[in-house]
Amino acid sequence: MNMKNKSIDMLVPSKSNWSKRQWLFLISTTIATLGSAICISLQAPFFPAEAERKHVRSTVYGFVFGVYSLTVFVTAPLFGKYIDTIKPLFLLNSGTFLTSSCCILFGCLDQIKSGPTFITFAFIVRIVEAIGEAAVVTSSYAIVAKAFPGEICVAFAFLRAAFGIGLTIGPTIGGLLYQAGGFTLPFACMGGLLLAIAIINISLFWSENGKQLFKLLKNNRESSVITEESVRSVESSTIGRALSIPSVTLCLLAASVGAISIGFFETTLEPHLRQFKVEPVVIGLAFLTTAGSEAISFPLLAWFCNGKQNLKLVIAFGHFLICITYLFVGPAPFIPVASEFWMSIVGLVFHGLGVGTVFFATHVEALQALILYGYSDSFQTYGMISGVWAAFFEFGHFVGPSMSGVIYDLLGFRVASQIILIFQLIMVIANVFYYFVFDIKSDGSSIKLIAIAQWIPKCYLTEQ
Repeated sequence: MNMKNKSIDMLVPSKSNWSKRQWLFLISTTIATLGSAICISLQAPFFPAEAERKHVRSTVYGFVFGVYSLTVFVTAPLFGKYIDTIKPLFLLNSGTFLTSSCCILFGCLDQIKSGPTFITFAFIVRIVEAIGEAAVVTSSYAIVAKAFPGEICVAFAFLRAAFGIGLTIGPTIGGLLYQAGGFTLPFACMGGLLLAIAIINISLFWSENGKQLFKLLKNNRESSVITEESVRSVESSTIGRALSIPSVTLCLLAASVGAISIGFFETTLEPHLRQFKVEPVVIGLAFLTTAGSEAISFPLLAWFCNGKQNLKLVIAFGHFLICITYLFVGPAPFIPVASEFWMSIVGLVFHGLGVGTVFFATHVEALQALILYGYSDSFQTYGMISGVWAAFFEFGHFVGPSMSGVIYDLLGFRVASQIILIFQLIMVIANVFYYFVFDIKSDGSSIKLIAIAQWIPKCYLTEQ
């Protein structure tokens, strides 16, 4: 089998006959992931306005959004390292409890009148909430990997979709509930709902089905045979070696830059749209626009990512769509027209198409590149690149909101948005340049990296 096609085939799920217990467990875990993602994204449409009423500058409250990603970036690897000691099901339930409790507590912060005290407690609650979310995400993927051997990709798809949908609809739900009942209502409702989900999951895990699930996880773990050859393969397939591959590193940087764009809008879109005198629910729907267009992009991406197209150009196209976003939303300072609400919505449509393309293509291309460079076609490889990809994404998701508040204060939205555009344009040029400078060919038995430029390091050239 052609190795490139093989690397794509591993991403395509096969038909499975899951038991009722497995389905029940997957659904409960997916709902917990969905609920926790909604809870951590509720405040985007209205928190900036609430912070400014307490005389907190965007430079400061932007870090409240960014500190979540930084905390997950730091704590998720630790949970992954010690998950066997902590126990995955305990980690899942305790993380859900922690996230829901912090969500409810965050809704009480508007009772604090002092701006510095308000923002201090916002940071503290947000950090603890992120620790809970890191526990939920880490344990969910670990348990699914053990409960669904041989069907990891399709099971992971449920969790990834739930998390993405939760982050997207969270601002819309937050805007609706904020308009209906003020600052506290969104956090009380969704935090209480997530708390109920945690209680139901605990009941499920301690029921007869839960005991059977424990047995299933234990059997799957004990049936995993680690041979000397597989140990050598894992040891040689290190993260450092993966990052030394130019194609992989470029994909990860592209994902990080795409996440910076998402973070920029999380911090600055609400203040920008405020000039149009729209209700918070409308601002929430504006956030939802990105999700709708992102969903539309996936059927198109399925054709591009069939193993025949070079995904570097797809990634470049995704960043180009994001560049178009920053021509409309603002609009760009060199466009001599006044800012209009409809222009922002059109720009957000392009943004959803762009980030969907970038995130999907970078993940697939990075995994494909590892297979082409000799990594085993196994879950170890998939899990490693997924973890590294998530780390780069969270880093960008931290830098985006944190940096955006500063440049928004200094330059205003129209000029600040062009800085993000420059980042996206750099990735367009980098991916197009890589495509025309490097040519990866595979014939099923050998892999050659042909460099047109003579200065390409020889350590990147592999040939069987």
